[in-house]
Amino acid sequence: MFVIDTLWQFPYNFISIKQIPKYKRPNMPTVLRIGPYRFFFVSLDFNEPPHVHVRREKMVAKFWLDPVVLQVTGGFNRSELNKIAKLVSENQETLLEQWYDFFGS
Repeated sequence: MFVIDTLWQFPYNFISIKQIPKYKRPNMPTVLRIGPYRFFFVSLDFNEPPHVHVRREKMVAKFWLDPVVLQVTGGFNRSELNKIAKLVSENQETLLEQWYDFFGS
C-alpha cells in the first residue's frame, strides 16, 4: 500500500497510469468540449494553481487560468496552441467557476 501512496504523489514519474487499478486512478472530469478539444481537470492537481488540460487525440496541453498562460505545449503546434489559448480565454470565467466547484475554494 505504501508504494501506491507514493505513486499517487508522482504517478507519471514512476509507472504508467494503466498499471494503477482503475478504482485508484485519478478522476479527470471533462468540464468543456469545443470541436475536437476536451477540457478537463486532474484530481491530483489540487495543490496547483487553477489550470485546465486540453486534449486532442494524443496531445495534451496545460494552461494556467488566472491569468491564462500556456504551461505545457503537449505536442500541439504554435498555431493550434494560439487557437486553444483563445478558447481558454473566452471560457476563463466558466473554467475558473468549475475549478473551484471541483476542488473547493
